[in-house]
Amino acid sequence: WTSSKDPGVTRGALEALGALALDDNGSKLVCNDDFMRQLQALAKAKDKSVCRAAMATLSQMAAADENQGPMAAAGMMEMCVSLAKTKDLGVARWSLQALSNLALNNDNAQKLVDQDLDAVCKMLFEIATKSDDTNVEKYALFCIARLCTVLKFADKCATGNKFPVLFKAANDNIASRKMPAALAIANAADHKDMRIKLVKHKALQLFCEMARVTSGEKTRADMLEYQRIASLGLSKLCATYQIRDLAAKVGALEVVIDMMTSPLQDVRRSAAVATSELTLHEDNARKMCMAGVIKPLLDMARSGDRFQENDAIQALSNLAISEENQKQLLKEGGQHALKYLELSTNPTVVKLSKKLQTRMR
Repeated sequence: WTSSKDPGVTRGALEALGALALDDNGSKLVCNDDFMRQLQALAKAKDKSVCRAAMATLSQMAAADENQGPMAAAGMMEMCVSLAKTKDLGVARWSLQALSNLALNNDNAQKLVDQDLDAVCKMLFEIATKSDDTNVEKYALFCIARLCTVLKFADKCATGNKFPVLFKAANDNIASRKMPAALAIANAADHKDMRIKLVKHKALQLFCEMARVTSGEKTRADMLEYQRIASLGLSKLCATYQIRDLAAKVGALEVVIDMMTSPLQDVRRSAAVATSELTLHEDNARKMCMAGVIKPLLDMARSGDRFQENDAIQALSNLAISEENQKQLLKEGGQHALKYLELSTNPTVVKLSKKLQTRMR
């Protein structure tokens, strides 16, 4: 049916295959060499509705992790880059969405950057800043966010004066602009050489502002996504010693403590990471201790989630370096809780809880 001369039949077949690609088993069946070659031909069809349907199907296929490697090997990334520059907004939008999905694969992102860093960076920022279509702009920014996980691309953004563009978009009130731009900044913060540069653009303030959302049933989904991105960014920025002192001055300590009780597991994990980093700074450890960080840390240390448990028990260990904090930990039932943690199935928790008890005697 995808080979039909009737555009309506072809579109219908592509839509059906796209829906099938959203299923784990169906995705494997759809992603084969023959169909990918056919998609490449359909993406160049004279009928633009067929082109849009082909790229939409390709984007849905690229959402599956197991398809991203084979699709890149078949030349799909190069095709997406080429079609992203087309005047047809539908084709451009689906091409960019497909490219952002393919770039979720670390090897693909690295390959895309290595192929032509200057051209890809220039193209994506031109689309993100000049397009009048919000979806085209959004997926161009998501592509930038994915590629910021690669140091060469993040460095290109820094040296090419692209960070101001990202910060302007991240400080916007439009969610489709704010989220991907802020994610790009959070991903760039994964590289230690970028962190001070990002902080000079007020990255800490940005993430603190994004994190201050009310968690509840009526909270907008995009607001919770703000918190997810903010917690990720803060956890990475706070891994640099010079930034930990500034974090306290902009209210990051209180924000991180609040995020420890978020309904989102990803946010709680990132908050635990940020706390384990921030508490390496003695003044921060004392301030967080007095601000009520002990109870959520003890709860996290026995949450059953290894990621949270490891960072929470490490943060408690950092807190207990000072005698003042040791007394506060005992005052809040820490001795009993640590005794309970000795029964944990997590060896890291067991080891550090025993050390903590020895230290506090």
